[in-house]
Amino acid sequence: MDYRLVPMGAGDVVILMSGSIREGDLSKLHAFIRNETKNVHGLLGFALNSPGGDLLEAENISQFIRKVGALTIVGDGAVCASACFLLFAAGKGKIVHPRAKIAVHSASMGNLENPTALAATTAMARDAAALGVPAGILGKMVMTRAAGVDFLSREDLTSMGVEFTGDEPDNTFK
Repeated sequence: MDYRLVPMGAGDVVILMSGSIREGDLSKLHAFIRNETKNVHGLLGFALNSPGGDLLEAENISQFIRKVGALTIVGDGAVCASACFLLFAAGKGKIVHPRAKIAVHSASMGNLENPTALAATTAMARDAAALGVPAGILGKMVMTRAAGVDFLSREDLTSMGVEFTGDEPDNTFK
């Protein structure tokens, strides 16, 4: 993932996290925070734009986000899919723009759904449940094959306590 500070006024910032989640990203995030936030008043949250990636690294980053107690945000036109969903679910509060896309699916190993991938899906669903993800979304995560995605509806996201921001577009939020 790539990291960038987004000033929010009064010395507060959001860290934009974009790109695929790769092994080592949590260490990279710690170094970024250590080096780039020296003159920052407060870290408000993490803005996410990621197609997903390494599930184990996503679990580690989600635990860090939970520990920090920051917001998770998916902004206008951004995508948070697959393993990124764990990062999103870890937020103390969750904010989504109506034109954002949040999607879940089962895990895969090399694009295959084998016993290892099925075990990873179970672990991911348990992690998501521990983060307060409702059963209906967990079901979508488990039932959607790894090759596909299930874009969460406004109702799904509302069931997670998500707050929506920005203008409401006509029929663009699915």
